Amino acid sequence: MKPQVITSIICLVTTAVGHGGVCSYTIDGVQYKGNLWHIEGLTGEPLPDPPAIPSIQRRWDYMPILDPTSSNMTCNYDGTATPSSLHAPIEAGSNITAHWDNFMPNVWPDGWHHADGPLFAYMAACPGDSCEGFDGSGAVWFKINQLGLKPDAQDLRGPWIQGDLLLSGNRVPPGYTVTIPKNLKPGKYLIRHEIIMVASIPAQIYPDCAQLTVTGEGTMFPDHDYLVSFPGAYSATDPGIAMADWVMTGGGSPIKPEWKTTDYPFPGPAVWTGE
Repeated sequence: MKPQVITSIICLVTTAVGHGGVCSYTIDGVQYKGNLWHIEGLTGEPLPDPPAIPSIQRRWDYMPILDPTSSNMTCNYDGTATPSSLHAPIEAGSNITAHWDNFMPNVWPDGWHHADGPLFAYMAACPGDSCEGFDGSGAVWFKINQLGLKPDAQDLRGPWIQGDLLLSGNRVPPGYTVTIPKNLKPGKYLIRHEIIMVASIPAQIYPDCAQLTVTGEGTMFPDHDYLVSFPGAYSATDPGIAMADWVMTGGGSPIKPEWKTTDYPFPGPAVWTGE
């Protein structure tokens, strides 16, 4: 039996124009709402800490992470499960779509407002039969997808596939769809979606985590070479992050000779496909 649509806190209430995160997920036609939790003191406009909200998503804040070595890189600010956390069932080989939203007062969905930089999806196996007590620390994360420039890009100024997340009149914000590797062995997993916005100094990083129960007949799991930790997988000097020093939407600084290419240097490990 498919689960019913799970509702939690509406992704609403902030004045941080351009900031945001994953507000919902779609799996096999079922929409799971997110679990926004704004931390008091980050912007001076706290949201009330909600009671235990049934959600597959780890708690998060809409502010970007500016230091790729921050402990918040694992699953965003706070990044913990609530006491009533859920695990969304998904069969290996099926798709999950993460829908991003920007936050502005009295408007939802308002859509994502950034267009420059890559998209990523990572997974980590949770120990035991639940992810609730797992904080995602250690070299446990493997990359299952990454997207960068559009085919018509002339250099690393874009356009980027991230721009497809911009809202254009849809009721549900556009999303980033990835496939769970079909040969992945069943179990409880965290999935970590991430945006890096490079049209900013420093680059803005937006990770969000959710809990899954992967089913199927798979027997495979990535070896050590594919596993990384967050923090630890990125540094501010990685070319794909350091490029934020000159990339500005609409032109900005003169392009450096080394960036006159469409071969974007993705940070992090290689993608594990399970093949």
